[in-house]
Amino acid sequence: MFLLTLPMTKRLRLTTETVEIPEEFATKIASILVTNNGDYIIEAYGDGYGIKGGNKYHPASGKQIVVMFCISSTGEIIDSICTFEEETPDFGGKLLKDHSFYEAYEGKTQDNYSDVPNASGATLTSKGYKDALKKAFEVFENLTEGGNQ
Repeated sequence: MFLLTLPMTKRLRLTTETVEIPEEFATKIASILVTNNGDYIIEAYGDGYGIKGGNKYHPASGKQIVVMFCISSTGEIIDSICTFEEETPDFGGKLLKDHSFYEAYEGKTQDNYSDVPNASGATLTSKGYKDALKKAFEVFENLTEGGNQ
């Protein structure tokens, strides 16, 4: 047993096991852990402003955002946090540092996460977060055979 020092776990004592990323998800998922209570911690790539945006005033970085999601064994989002981003600092970058953005997704499932509105002024970053979440749910479903372990 060890202390998993991720902000999203709120310093809970968990044992984890690394799960091999299925080949079909190799370009979508950075890492997968399963906890001793059956929850999954999935780090996924999303196409935000860094990939889909850019203009002469705010050039795109050409890099994806990386978001770590904790999904319960029943398929609900417990928590999430961005672990890498190079979005525009005053818009998407600011959004990804605001914990209330992540709180809007807590308790959501694969069926209703898209109901959360995109953030005004950071639409492409919001869509990138949802893109990463979609990928996390896809691999979760794959690993848990439809979310029912």
